[in-house]
Amino acid sequence: MITALRATLKGGWTLTRGFGAFLGLGLIGPIRYISRLLFRFVLVHLYRWYLVVKNRLSDFFSPARNKFVFVLTKKGVAHVIIILITVTVIIANTRISALRAETLGQNMIISDLVPADLDEEVIETIDQPAQKPISYLDEFSSVSPKSTATAIVDDAAQVAITETSGAVVKPTLTTTTSPNLVTRRVQYYIVEGGDTVSTIAEKFDISTNTLLWENRLGERDFIKPGQQLTILPSDGVSHQVGKGDTISSVAKKYGVSEDSILEYNQLVDASAIDVSQILLIPGGKPPAPPPTPVPTRLAGTQFASGPIPAGAPAVSGANLLWPTSGHKINQYFRYRHTGVDIEGDYSSPIWAAQNGTVEYVSYQTYGYGYHIIINHGGGLKTLYGHASKIFVTPGQQVSKGQTIAMVGTTGRSTGTHLHFEVIVSGSKTNPLSYY
Repeated sequence: MITALRATLKGGWTLTRGFGAFLGLGLIGPIRYISRLLFRFVLVHLYRWYLVVKNRLSDFFSPARNKFVFVLTKKGVAHVIIILITVTVIIANTRISALRAETLGQNMIISDLVPADLDEEVIETIDQPAQKPISYLDEFSSVSPKSTATAIVDDAAQVAITETSGAVVKPTLTTTTSPNLVTRRVQYYIVEGGDTVSTIAEKFDISTNTLLWENRLGERDFIKPGQQLTILPSDGVSHQVGKGDTISSVAKKYGVSEDSILEYNQLVDASAIDVSQILLIPGGKPPAPPPTPVPTRLAGTQFASGPIPAGAPAVSGANLLWPTSGHKINQYFRYRHTGVDIEGDYSSPIWAAQNGTVEYVSYQTYGYGYHIIINHGGGLKTLYGHASKIFVTPGQQVSKGQTIAMVGTTGRSTGTHLHFEVIVSGSKTNPLSYY
């Protein structure tokens, strides 16, 4: 067994040496030839150049032969050089200017080749013809037609003077020395918290009516912070000249003399007015509105010819009664809509929401149309609008649930419905808060 194993191992070793010899004979020869060529023509030449360079550099950098290198090789010189470099960098960083986005790249070559559009300011001017003033008195407001709109702010009074088409402007005129001259210009005031119409009027030394007339405000209208009001320089009204207007017709309309208009507006004569010009009418009052026409053809239909429809089912309590048989709401209480619109038709009755006295009955063809206001006492009132027929008269006592009218679409209405309002101490509130 052992003899057979020895023979096997010896045979394998013989085969391995034979295979290695075969490979050696095939590869060693070419490798040896290539190595000789590289050594003779590459390595020898590289080594020779290495020795030449080494000898040259050693002669230059030798401390014994070069004084500069000798100084640098002294102990501590390297530390001094590092400290100097550090100090230089710190100083450079402290003196560097802030880099801004608009200056980025200005020192580059491309910035010189391609100039930016914002590098220089270009100012364009337009020559405009001089405006011919209508007034020849300083500090006086006159009208000058303009195609553009600008604004001048008076810092002392915190008001603005506008130059617009048909607006009052202040022309550039020669300064006068009249000590009794009153500033005559239209001003604009922005309402602040706590202001009232009377306090604003007192601040500008004009009457409350003048302020209301000029700003188209009623006695019950409210002003709110941020609202702009037009302030006339004195009591009176303003008038925009229309086609066919004359000084005589304007004076007659506002109940003043022609001379007062000419003098106050510094007009040369009665012909020196233009269409759209604004005239100030001192002491003028707006003409009374024409009386509201009452259509005679409606007199026979404002009351029902037959029996009045039955009232609402009896309901007790202090709360308001729903004012009609329908319950669908078309519009709710919101800004500039001071009530609720309840859908209905011509057969839908309108009931009194609570016991009270009929305070007002109107048969208008605009606004609320046929409408009723009932005073329930304690500052509480209700309004019923757009009725088609009315069954009550002013001063009549009504009870809760009584039929007072029929739903309709009179006045400014888009369809048959009841416009119902609740008024408390003069203020209109949301009717739905009572149900």
